[in-house]
Amino acid sequence: MTLVLLLQAYLVRHQDAVGFILILALIGVLSLAPRIKAASWRLFIRCVATASIAAEAVWFGTGWNWLYIAAHIGVAALALAAFVLAWQGRTQNKRTRAQRMVVVGMRTVGMVSSGLAVMLIGAVVITDLSVRPAVYALQKAADQVNSFDSNGPSGETALPAGTTLTRNIEYGTQFPNSFLDIYSKEPKAEASRPTYVFIHGGGWIAGSKSMGDPNAAGSSFALGNGPIIDAGYNVVSLDYALAPGAPYPTQVQQVSQAVAYLKEHADQYGLDMSRVVIAGSSAGGQLAGQFANIETNPAYAEQIGIDPVLDKGVLRAVVLDSAAIDLARTGRTELPSPQADFLFSLSLRAYVGQPQNSTTEVPLAREADMLAHVTTAFPPAFIADGNDGTFPDQAKDLGVRLTTLGVRNVVDIPAMSNGLFGHGYMAGPSRETDRYNSRKVAFLAEAVG
Repeated sequence: MTLVLLLQAYLVRHQDAVGFILILALIGVLSLAPRIKAASWRLFIRCVATASIAAEAVWFGTGWNWLYIAAHIGVAALALAAFVLAWQGRTQNKRTRAQRMVVVGMRTVGMVSSGLAVMLIGAVVITDLSVRPAVYALQKAADQVNSFDSNGPSGETALPAGTTLTRNIEYGTQFPNSFLDIYSKEPKAEASRPTYVFIHGGGWIAGSKSMGDPNAAGSSFALGNGPIIDAGYNVVSLDYALAPGAPYPTQVQQVSQAVAYLKEHADQYGLDMSRVVIAGSSAGGQLAGQFANIETNPAYAEQIGIDPVLDKGVLRAVVLDSAAIDLARTGRTELPSPQADFLFSLSLRAYVGQPQNSTTEVPLAREADMLAHVTTAFPPAFIADGNDGTFPDQAKDLGVRLTTLGVRNVVDIPAMSNGLFGHGYMAGPSRETDRYNSRKVAFLAEAVG
């Protein structure tokens, strides 16, 4: 029963099927209840198992998240009852010494397994109630926390091939992690290179401007943005506050603040802010697309309460790498990857509060949905993704929608015949990554001018 519950929490796109198995397991518990000698425990187990079955069954039809949680709490109570019964019965026997040893051994195993089940189920129930403990633990382990202090020294550093890195420029003081880096090639006074603003991924709960997306292999910056610098752009990579400590829409507000800062200080840093590309990977792609919607859809900007910061026509293109486009499908990757589904669902809950086990989409997830708010004014878009454990279906849907609106776009997904390429594959070295970079640079050459 414990294993079934863990699978239901983990296999987020098969929760109905696993829930049916959980009901069968609970029926099995009911069938074993008559063997319990203590009448009070028999009644407790029958009541809890029956209530859990009812909660799980009604959840099937309604999608009410509280019923899903109630069923899991019931399973936790049954596991705790098993532990207590094993403890109480550990010495209650009148057998021979050898028989007592066997019985004690069996009951010890029962106590240990029941205790472990209680801890595991407790962890599931806690995560059902709130993702904060799990996410904060992950962030602390990765040393990625929200802070109003920069994560390193500021100032300029000379990099190979004539690139200058200006680190940890503070673009705002309202929210934590409001720092950006600028990678430039030419002397600042010339400011002749378009500006490519890159937003890192990490499910809104992790990642950084220098490390890229922890969900992708390799170095996101070196492989994805190095060719952009070589193609004639100045590149800006920005940090933003991480959820759940900083809830939606903090992150897209920070993107607007960062772009407004760059516009105001363009001369200081030698940036051409009359030709801007907004780009992002995974969660950063969602933020890039939402920012583009705010800039090009006045009604949406008013709805979300964030004013556009760029003049009309300045935002020349959008680059979306493995972007979460339709947030309702964030936990439903193609080809299905249970691990990715679970992690993306966890991230979405931390970001907008969308329960992974609810059939009802929360309003914030709909508001942040890129696909629902694009218009004919959306910039030309280069939409790329892998073909395994990621969102190629969402990329294709956005491409179809933009084509219908008359917006120039390219959807770039590796053919299955070329191999399997996962979420954020363009952050890892491969022949497909080289092809992706070549197509992206060619697309931007036409779109940006």
